[in-house]
Amino acid sequence: MSLLRNNILDFLEEFSVTGTIITANSGNLLLGWGEKEFSSAPFEIGSVSFFSPDFFLQNKNPWFRHPHTAEMTPCDLTNILRSKRKSEKGPEITFCNPDKVFFENLFVELKQHYFQSGKLVKGVPFTGKQAKVGVTTPILLKSLRKLLSYQEQKKIFLYGSWNNGEGILGGTPEFLFRKSAGNSCRIETVACAGTGSIEEKDVLLSDEKIRREHNWVVEGIVESLSPYGNVLSDNTGIRGFPGLYHLFTPIELQSKDDLSFDLLVDLLHPTAAIGAYPKKEGMNWLKEIHKKFDRHRFGAPFGYIGKNSDEFACYVAIRNMQWNKDMTTITAGCGVTSESDLCTEWKEMILKFATIKSMLGLS
Repeated sequence: MSLLRNNILDFLEEFSVTGTIITANSGNLLLGWGEKEFSSAPFEIGSVSFFSPDFFLQNKNPWFRHPHTAEMTPCDLTNILRSKRKSEKGPEITFCNPDKVFFENLFVELKQHYFQSGKLVKGVPFTGKQAKVGVTTPILLKSLRKLLSYQEQKKIFLYGSWNNGEGILGGTPEFLFRKSAGNSCRIETVACAGTGSIEEKDVLLSDEKIRREHNWVVEGIVESLSPYGNVLSDNTGIRGFPGLYHLFTPIELQSKDDLSFDLLVDLLHPTAAIGAYPKKEGMNWLKEIHKKFDRHRFGAPFGYIGKNSDEFACYVAIRNMQWNKDMTTITAGCGVTSESDLCTEWKEMILKFATIKSMLGLS
């Protein structure tokens, strides 16, 4: 940290061009900066390995590292970013309206084909809002500052990576799995599904439709992990996040063996909270959607393995913006079952888009 304080401007210049940020298990932030080196597998002990594939895990080199890494508290990074606040200004990003027709078509397809035929009991249709402009350095730093302020208020996990005019940045409420140092056979995960506004939070636990939707997420996770050890589900509660409340069930695997990061990704991604249930048929449905709308990394895994390879974490990449030199996109989805109402689900989508923009400081 002392090196960064002596070279704040140099660090910020390089970090804002090619950088990575992710919340570590300690609650601190892992940062990487400098030219990325990519790999098909995690790097050797001594390097922090970052993981950012596409949603369908088709990227042959999803792992990467930076020549420079550091761990610091959110407060320390906030103070560093404040030094740049008044020195740069840039254009705001203005988004078009979300593609409601695309969402409605997916909703109807689920209800009339997949649910009636019994192929699925839950699916997560989605849609996006786009702006015909990329993310400039001032916007990136502004969004980072905004996310850090939310992390101080609510329990979200920061993640993002950018390079050569493209990238992703967000603050997710949901981790896919994590393992702490010294606990090689204990894996934590969570079912995070069922959404309500501040006004609706008190009815989340008592709403039968929302509870069923959430329980399918729990069942999917337990089914995936059960062959590998003893799976324990905690009580379901309500967690507050920026602008939204979710049902939240902590789940723990006491594994028979030391399970690898890659195996856990294969087992858990995507959960029914971002994909569909049952999982196998759900993936077929999601691949059909992909032909019409490229979700890129929306809902994809995003994670890291620490320098000593004895701890790691992987998050679900939602509540983010994705960009290239010509376009910035924010995407949202919501869980749909046979009982779902289109107007209610669209209202939830609008709330999620507003939340994403607020979290990232976007217009």
